[in-house]
Amino acid sequence: MATSEGGLRIPNIPTKATEAIGEAIQAEVAAAPPPADPADDTGAGRVRTERIENVMGSQAGAGSSDFHIYRRHRRTEANRLDRMDREWEAQTADEEHAARVDAKKRECEERTAKNAAKRRKKKEAKAKRDAIHKGTGGAGPAFEDDGSFLERAKAMAAKAKAGDESKP
Repeated sequence: MATSEGGLRIPNIPTKATEAIGEAIQAEVAAAPPPADPADDTGAGRVRTERIENVMGSQAGAGSSDFHIYRRHRRTEANRLDRMDREWEAQTADEEHAARVDAKKRECEERTAKNAAKRRKKKEAKAKRDAIHKGTGGAGPAFEDDGSFLERAKAMAAKAKAGDESKP
């Protein structure tokens, strides 16, 4: 290849000096940080400008299309405000719904805990009542549910009577 300087064509002949310069440039390019991604929203090293669409000229008076331009911008802005209102209403409705769901969930959990405590209490009372009835945990005599209640009661009464007679 050849480059042109002032109309003269000079061929590119690689020399040691140009090779060293080329290597230095390649090293700088390799060491340089990668360019910022334009899709990246961090904006590092990039100036963000606003685009102004409603630009009117500096001349006095209005052109034939200015009213149509104004009407289009007014409609665009009204649509933008309507969209913002709809988004706000949807967001508040979602938040209110989430609050209602949380309140119902808390109420349901409290009711469930209350009922579970009630069931547990009832179960403990039944276990205590059964223990007293069976004689495993109460202060009464131990009787089995095998139909021998009368015989055992008579034997216990006789034993108690014999114990009373032996005491002076």
